[in-house]
Amino acid sequence: MSRLGTGLLKKDWLHAGQDILRAEGVDGISLKSLTDRLGVTKGSFYHHFKCLDDYLTDLANYFSGDHLALIFDQAREEAKGDPVAELESIRRIIEADDGYRLMSAMRMWAKSNEVAAKSIEKLDDVARKNLVRIFRDMGFAPQDAKVRAFMVHALGVTDIDRTFPGLSYEKLQKAVLDILIS
Repeated sequence: MSRLGTGLLKKDWLHAGQDILRAEGVDGISLKSLTDRLGVTKGSFYHHFKCLDDYLTDLANYFSGDHLALIFDQAREEAKGDPVAELESIRRIIEADDGYRLMSAMRMWAKSNEVAAKSIEKLDDVARKNLVRIFRDMGFAPQDAKVRAFMVHALGVTDIDRTFPGLSYEKLQKAVLDILIS
């Protein structure tokens, strides 16, 4: 199916790439997979990108600390000053967008791509700073807040399904958070 003059924005192409990353990893991204997903011609792609390599660079940059900072901002607003509720909001927002699968795919890609690695570094920096702030808001001393932030971050970047088959990620996450906030 071809839709000429669709008015697709650059971000529509990037979101399509993120969908493919979630499902198939970076190896699943091709001009054909993108145009098939969006139902458009190749010409529409070249309206926004010079070549697939430029697209992949933009895709890697699109997933950055800025994206996660918006999630933390939204969670903070929703929580209305309750740091425990803020942690729950972060989890809910990321899960609603299948963000853990996207983060996992980005981390795999970052092992072989410098731009993706820099995006992951930015993302991790935003996560660490915000998680430390949340635990400080709970009243933990600076070092205790850093340790707790590290543990939550480590839980977030672990591929639970592969590391602990049969263990429910949601149950594990809740149990760990219960321990960390008490």
